[in-house]
This record gives sequence, C-alpha cells and structure tokens, in this order.
Amino acid sequence: MAKRLRTAKTEDSLDERLLTAAVDVFLEKGFAAASVDEIAARAKASKLTFYNHYGNKEALFEAVMRRQNRTFIETLTVAIPDGMPLQEFLEMTAHRLYEALLRSDAVKLVRVLHAEADRFPKLGNVFDEAGPARSMKLVALEMEKHMARGTLRVADPTLAAEHFLHLSIGELMRRILLGLRPAPNKSEINKRIAAGIDVFLRAYGP
Repeated sequence: MAKRLRTAKTEDSLDERLLTAAVDVFLEKGFAAASVDEIAARAKASKLTFYNHYGNKEALFEAVMRRQNRTFIETLTVAIPDGMPLQEFLEMTAHRLYEALLRSDAVKLVRVLHAEADRFPKLGNVFDEAGPARSMKLVALEMEKHMARGTLRVADPTLAAEHFLHLSIGELMRRILLGLRPAPNKSEINKRIAAGIDVFLRAYGP
C-alpha cells in the first residue's frame, strides 16, 4: 500500500513539473516554437517520459489550458452566497473577472491561443469549454435566479450574462491582448465596473 501511495505521489509530482515547465516554455516561445526537448529538460524528465504521459505537444497544451482554466473558474465562482443582493453579486463577479483575466500569465496564454487558433482549432474549443463557456453558464444561472426573484426582468439569462461580462471588461481586454495599453489601476477598474453595472441595470432592471 505504501509503495502504491509513493508511486501515485511521484506521478503527481512529475505531471506538475511537466505542466509547470510547459507553461513557462509556451508563454516564452509560443506553441509552434515550443520544443518538447526543452519542456522535458526543464521538468527534469526524459522525452520518453513526456510521450508516455501526454503523447504529443497538442495534448500537453490541452492539459495546460485545463489547469490554467481551473484557476480562472475558482477565482470567478468561489463562494457565491445564495440570495446575495443583485448589486453585490454584479460587483463581486466583475471584480473577480478582472482578477482572473488580468493576470500576466492569463493574458500571455490567451495570446498564444489566438496565434495558434487557425492551425489547432481544437485548442480553442478546449479553452472555451474549460473556462469562458463554463463561467458564462455559472453567471447565467445566477442571472436566472435574479429573474425568478424579480430583481431582473425576465429575459434570456445566457444573453444577459454575455452582455454583463462584455460590459465589464470586453473592449478593455481586447486592447490589452493587442498590447495597445497596460492593465488598468484599481481606480479605473472601479470606474469601469460601476459604469458597466449602470448600463446593464438600465437594460435588464425590472
């Protein structure tokens, strides 16, 4: 039993080393230029070990996306109290959205994904299903609850969630991803969130 536990722990540690090394190399060099040799070397593993675990570079990138998106989802959805007032829910969600999306590793990884979208369209689906699409569903579920309570007018909750998230950070995120501007400071974030909520409530208020 002890031997099996040690083996499982070793496997977990090796997976973590490979994923951590892969994130570093993908962010530094992009997907196309990233080398399996370099990823394995940084993880202190052999190429054979790499291929035994992931099979190819695309599968490793998929695993990286899933791990990064777990952090995104945890940040966005942790502890949403049942019955939270609408204004508080909108403010909390918007602030968590900024916290999750403006991390430098998140910005760099989305840039890599955009650069490889034509050659590896599957990666875009993996990223969307593991992160943005999942978070959209969770926000839409909360919107639906508020519509049932009468704090929002009855409408398509998924569309309402899309409108709210894009009002919060959409255009700003586009400009950051293109390198046209730096991340906003706390004062600008607060101002943008307040304006986005105001517009959203004018459209979806009861």
